[in-house]
Amino acid sequence: MAFVNAVAWLSHREDHHPDMVVGYNHCQVVYMTHAIQGLSENDFICATKIDGLFKI
Repeated sequence: MAFVNAVAWLSHREDHHPDMVVGYNHCQVVYMTHAIQGLSENDFICATKIDGLFKI
């Protein structure tokens, strides 16, 4: 749950919120910019920041 909370905090700070599916032993984080119905540069930036959480 610490990972989920960290993603929520980061997403709130970036004002760019992913869809998340959380279950036992897994968490799926999906970014998509709904305004363009696809991926934007901001999606990749946020995903990179979330990847950085694993380095902590």
